[in-house]
Amino acid sequence: MSSAKTKNTSLALAISTVLATTSYQAALATPNDTSHSTVNSFILLAEAKPALPLATAQQPSASLEQLQYEAFENSKYTDKDAKLLTMYWDYGDFSNAKLYIGSLLMSGDDATVQKVLQQAQLLKQQDEAFWNSKYTIDDAELLAESWGKPTLWDAKLKIGSLLMSGDDAAIQKALQQAANQANPEQQDEQQQSEAFWNSKYTYNDAQLLAEWWGMSAPWDAKLKIGRLLMNGNDAAIQKELQQQQQSNAFWNGKYTIADAQILAEYWNKSELWDAKLKIGSLLMSGDNAAVKKALQQAKQTVKWPN
Repeated sequence: MSSAKTKNTSLALAISTVLATTSYQAALATPNDTSHSTVNSFILLAEAKPALPLATAQQPSASLEQLQYEAFENSKYTDKDAKLLTMYWDYGDFSNAKLYIGSLLMSGDDATVQKVLQQAQLLKQQDEAFWNSKYTIDDAELLAESWGKPTLWDAKLKIGSLLMSGDDAAIQKALQQAANQANPEQQDEQQQSEAFWNSKYTYNDAQLLAEWWGMSAPWDAKLKIGRLLMNGNDAAIQKELQQQQQSNAFWNGKYTIADAQILAEYWNKSELWDAKLKIGSLLMSGDNAAVKKALQQAKQTVKWPN
């Protein structure tokens, strides 16, 4: 390769690297409009995620990645920092987060590493503030629509941000306004959801009952539980929840459909289903011995047609 051609190639690489760096730094710039939330700045970061620095012709990509990895490992940054980026920044892969930090350190841009980590830490604090509060996913869903937030995640972070600044009153006011603006169907769902969350039932209960009722999502079961509670039908919820738990205990045990069939005959159960639930009930109470004993006696006394 001629000297002139080598210089031209190096110049092209240098220009592309400068352009990539300039675009990324522009994406990191804090908006002048202070009404922009940290969440929006973070989304901008995620959308403007830079490519790793270009590998030169003399240095293969594999070698560059090794250097980036070593730069990370030899720095003050830890795996905890890389995990923070993985969780709260648009970098789905833990290894890529480490390489990204290493690439910035190799270019002497420690300031960007610190800035991105600070933003990720703030998002973590906002997220934790939401989860440690009295507010629910239902509240966040309602406010996401009211605030015009594109995702539930954005609404959660805004709630967390307001909580961190001590502005719980703003959240309460926004929830009231959102409830007033909701259509009758949304208001009914909100009341049912609140009835569920204010009850003794849990998300796990909703998952079990969603399976029992043949529903595609726990959300639908939550609303049905809330509706039954509002109508005073708590007994129906308890009965069906218990039956689903018994059914799961049967299927998770060592007994088979054939065992349930012979025990249904032995226990004078009209339905195979009832025998399965009784087996599950005994297993839940820790009385596996009673099932074994009944099965042994049933095999001796029950006569099946040939």
